[in-house]
Formats: sequence, structure tokens, C-alpha cells
Amino acid sequence: MKKLMKGLMLVSVFLGTTSLYALEIRTGAKIIHTYDVDGDYAIFAGDVEVNSDIYGNLYLLGGNVRFHGSTDNDLYIAGGNIVVNGTVEDNAYIAGGNIRLTGRYYNDVNLAGGEIVLDSASYIRGDVAIAGDDITLAGHIQGDVEIHGNKLYLNGHVDGNLETYVEEYQVSEMALVTGVISHQEPRGNRYHWKPRGLYDIHVPRIRMCPFFAGFNFFLFSLICAALWYYLFPVSFKGSGALIKYEPVKMGLWGLLCLILIPLLGIFSMIFVVSIPFSIFFLLFFGVTIFLGQFPLAVWMGTLITKNIPGFQKGMLPAATGLMVLHLLIKIPLLTFLFFVIWLFVGFGSIWYWILKRQKALKITAPVDPESAT
Repeated sequence: MKKLMKGLMLVSVFLGTTSLYALEIRTGAKIIHTYDVDGDYAIFAGDVEVNSDIYGNLYLLGGNVRFHGSTDNDLYIAGGNIVVNGTVEDNAYIAGGNIRLTGRYYNDVNLAGGEIVLDSASYIRGDVAIAGDDITLAGHIQGDVEIHGNKLYLNGHVDGNLETYVEEYQVSEMALVTGVISHQEPRGNRYHWKPRGLYDIHVPRIRMCPFFAGFNFFLFSLICAALWYYLFPVSFKGSGALIKYEPVKMGLWGLLCLILIPLLGIFSMIFVVSIPFSIFFLLFFGVTIFLGQFPLAVWMGTLITKNIPGFQKGMLPAATGLMVLHLLIKIPLLTFLFFVIWLFVGFGSIWYWILKRQKALKITAPVDPESAT
């Protein structure tokens, strides 16, 4: 049963959005991919370069990522320096430090990073959502554009509406927006303007793109993971190791705790004196559900990065696993599966560590010889 559970979890991590093809994955220090792939594909490496056609979803994670091929489905990229000069038939989701886009994109594009450039050779048929610091928009976009950032330089063509939330913006004489332009300052006074037409009336509103909401949740989770790692490194690594050694037991513990702990908290409210404690206990229960993603991220990250030189240091494996987990949760066919694993296995490993610390230390002894925290 244990082997079956491990096998199912391992397979589910690397499934794609379609049931016809399995997700092929490559890892290494530097990977230059040059052959076509029929199905979903993922590369995790220090330096990544793709120069071929991918007939499925493509997932790229690395320090430096360059994409010069094509994909007939979604493109997911996370990295430090990212250059995309290819063709994407469906949506693109890209997060990184420096992002530069050329090429053709036939659906929506979502970007989050520091310096973001859509150069003059880029063409986007769908909508664009950008969150960044220094943003340059010089391509041709047929859909609507929403930008959140510090600086914006507009030198391209936007056929739809342009909605900006930036501190500073500069518009070139060559820029053209055929839809409505509305600018709303992130702080202070907010106003709306339109360069053409007799009048323009808008009701001020703040609309959060689902991609940004998900990305913000990932960043919040990453910060919480870093705090746990640096404050209590043994429990952070150990709870993840419990999934590696006892996945079935952790799943059963998660199921048991999900049933019993809320009941205990509710029943304890019968006594008036214990009501404050019960409320605090139930809040802590909710926090541990949120924390259940981190043991799962540690296990996944260790599995993914074990053959990547330099990726085993510090909390890099956990950060990698957390990013992959949040990407997989976005895939419709995998959302429910990974939430179940999160709730049962990840959540269960935390409560097993809390209630059975000495036994947990014996199970995870090879992982970290330090004393429990």
C-alpha cells in the first residue's frame, strides 16, 4: 500500500492538463532542448533554453530561461532572467526578475516581475495583465491591457482598453490606443483620462486579476515558508521527510485530525471558561491547514532538485516545490487532487510532528541530526 501511495503521488505531480499524454520532465544544471515533444513537457534547471515545438503545455523553471520555440497550449515560466521569442497558441503565465517578450501569443498573457519589456516585435491577440516595477510596452496588443507597477513607458499599439495603476508613465508619440485609456494612481488622488473623444466617464474601481491574486498568495506562502525554515528548520525539513518515509500514515493522520480536532474545539465550547481557548485552538487548526502545503513542497522540491547541482542548498528545494505545487493547483484536472493531498498528507504530517515528535524524529533521523524545535 505504501509503495502504491508513493507511486500515485509521484505520478500525480507530473501529470499534465490532458489525459492523453504524460508530462515529460527533464532536470539538470544546463539544458538546451532542440527536439519536438508530443505532449506536456517540463524543464527544471539552472539555465534553460528551448528551441523546438512542444505540442502540449510547457513548464520552465530556472535561473536563466530562453524560449525560442512554440507550444500549442499554455506556457508557464518562472525564473530570474527570461527571454521569450516564440509562438504560444494559448495562455502565457510568466513570473521572473527580468522578462523580455517578442514573438506571437494567440491568447492572454500574464506577467509578474521586476523589469518587463514587450518589445516592438511582439504580437498578442488576447488580453494582457502585468505587475512589475519598470514596464515597457512596445508591441501590438489586440485585447485589453491592465498594468500595475512603478514606471510605464508606452510605445506600442493597443487595440483594446488600457488600464494603468502606475506611479510614473511616459507615452511615446508613436503609441496608439484605440480603446479607452484610464489611469489610476496607486496612491493619492485618482483620475481617469482619455486622449481622444468628446468625453469619458468612469466609476473608479480596483480590479484584481486572478493571476495576480494567485501570484500574491504564492508570494505570501513563500514568505511564510522562509520564516518557518529559518526559525524552526528541523520541523520544517522533518515534516517534509515524513511524507517521504510514511505517506500513507500521514494521510490517515490528516483525515483523523480533520475530523476530530474541529469536534474537540466545538465540544469544548460547552464550558464557558474554555471558549477563548477553543477559539484560539480552532484558529491554530486553520493555520495548520494553510501550513500543510509546506511539507508537501519540501517533499516535491527534494524530489525535483535531487539531480540538479546547486539546487539542494538552503530552502531552494522547498521554494522550487512550492512553485511547482502552486502551478499544478492551477491545472483544472489536478486542482482537486492536490488539495486533497495538501489537506490529508501535508496537514497530517504537521500534526504528527506536533503530537508524536519523538517518533517523528526517529523516522526522519537521517534527514537532520539537530535537536527538535
